[in-house]
Amino acid sequence: MYDLISKTYAYVDKVNRRTLKLHLIYNIGQYVATMLKTFGLVYKTDFIDSFVFETSSDSKEEVVGPFIDTISQFRDEIRTSAQEKDIKRVFEACDKLRQETLPQLGVRLEDRPGLPTIWKLYDKNELLKELEKDKKEKEEKKQGSKTNAAASNQNNKVNRKIN
Repeated sequence: MYDLISKTYAYVDKVNRRTLKLHLIYNIGQYVATMLKTFGLVYKTDFIDSFVFETSSDSKEEVVGPFIDTISQFRDEIRTSAQEKDIKRVFEACDKLRQETLPQLGVRLEDRPGLPTIWKLYDKNELLKELEKDKKEKEEKKQGSKTNAAASNQNNKVNRKIN
């Protein structure tokens, strides 16, 4: 058991936090807690869930419920779009899930060209602030390009009149 715990810590230190397999760490924690209970060193093992969910095991539904609701709604939308053979709406639903719905739950999906998408958990409020900042920067950039295009158009008109 000591080796398992040592190797788990080595794994956590070695692996990039983005690719850390939390379910593996959770399962190891459950195993160690069960063994400690078997040897009579701890009385209860449900404390592991409290660390993972940051709440008591009685309110798992409150923690997991919003995620299940999101998955259910997304599935309904995709099924309807697929039945109507509306591929554009499928992509729009995927974008909405990534850009609007999951950030409300503190989850960010990151697309990687040629690789599977990864997910990361963040503080919901920090993530929403960051996304709002990114949205404003894109809007400002878009406005800047429109202003530059208008100025360029104006310069072209002036040059035509001169010539």
